Amino acid sequence: MNLRKLSVILSVFLSAMLLPSCGTTSVSYLYYWGNDVNSEANATAYEVFTYDVLENRTPESICNLIALYEDIVTNAGKNGKDVPPGILAEYGYVLLQSDSPAIFEEHATKLQKKMFNTADYSSLFRQKGESMLKKEMELYPESAKFIAPLIDKLVK
Repeated sequence: MNLRKLSVILSVFLSAMLLPSCGTTSVSYLYYWGNDVNSEANATAYEVFTYDVLENRTPESICNLIALYEDIVTNAGKNGKDVPPGILAEYGYVLLQSDSPAIFEEHATKLQKKMFNTADYSSLFRQKGESMLKKEMELYPESAKFIAPLIDKLVK
């Protein structure tokens, strides 16, 4: 095979490989990360809200993150996707923080509060937080080495 034929074959092959990616704007994920919030940047709700908490850490950003975790845990299966590794642990950890129930009670929107349908956030968050940590270990057994000591520290 001469060099010219090889060059043509290689050009056609590369074009065929690159062509399907042209014009594609949406990203498909293996796990459910919440609905896309910033379609221009293909950022998931998880990326946007966790960044907001890390960057600003306001009561509203914490409420948004708690509501997002609840959405991910509740709706992952409905979307035909799994809960991402680590999300249950993150959610449980946030719920078990001593100030989370008070922050949520004082600053959550009516829609966010409706997700939980309770007046006793302290008891619910404690129970649900422990449950989320245990479920993380159940779904991802390799996490037990890290989660079990965390449960011992936060729950007792």
